[in-house]
Amino acid sequence: MNKYVVAVFFIIFSLSKGYSQLDLSSYSFVVVPDKYEFQFENDQYKLNSLTKFLFNKYGFHAYFNKELPNVERCDGLWADVTRQSGFIWTKVNVVLRDCNGEVIYTSDEGKSKLKEYGKAYQEGIREAFQSIIALGVNQKEIREFDFTKDPPKQDVEEVTEEKKEETAVVEVKKELPKETLEKTAIRSNDSFYENNGKVFILKEKEEGFKLYELLDDQLTLKGQIEKVEEGMTFTDTSGNTFNCSFDDERNLVIATSFQEMVFRYQR
Repeated sequence: MNKYVVAVFFIIFSLSKGYSQLDLSSYSFVVVPDKYEFQFENDQYKLNSLTKFLFNKYGFHAYFNKELPNVERCDGLWADVTRQSGFIWTKVNVVLRDCNGEVIYTSDEGKSKLKEYGKAYQEGIREAFQSIIALGVNQKEIREFDFTKDPPKQDVEEVTEEKKEETAVVEVKKELPKETLEKTAIRSNDSFYENNGKVFILKEKEEGFKLYELLDDQLTLKGQIEKVEEGMTFTDTSGNTFNCSFDDERNLVIATSFQEMVFRYQR
């Protein structure tokens, strides 16, 4: 009887491990925060850098939030390291959540008896990662989102007169005219921004701002910012319109349907 119970336990354990491997591999990236709840400053004891390094080493595409490409949030996982208080042992778990905050995976407990906090946490994280390594995760390729491209067109259904009356009025997207400027058009009052390793120039106009990408000594228009009653909107060259704002550090934040795209202010 005992042998039967043990066999069933190992079958269930193996199936759960296999499911976790498949589940984590179906995501394309993992975001590591700059600071965990128990830390007093960003990357204290280099724990966040260590976590990111280990994820990248063992089959994940790991990023700090500021490094994240333009991707759909729900394609990825969001990492955390939790601490359990103890008098002798320092105990930690690595937790992975989806874009809705639901826990997808929790590692086995990693622990250390080292007295020095930094070394104890590092040893605990490395031990916790042993259960993650055992999963053999191989995340799929990252799917980047280009907000300047139209979404795939769907089949158009024939619309009858009756359906026309029932259908709400749909606002027609207004595409911006293509615009390219020479690099010499950059002025001293223009602002420089960076997003995903690319350089952008923001020019102030009477009606708002225009955002250009600097590429091959040319400025290519990407969209324009207009002030509206509720705040500001960004319209790209394909006619897609999103809410946008400037944060306290002058970064431009565009709230697309996929994620918040942050263009970081340089000068």
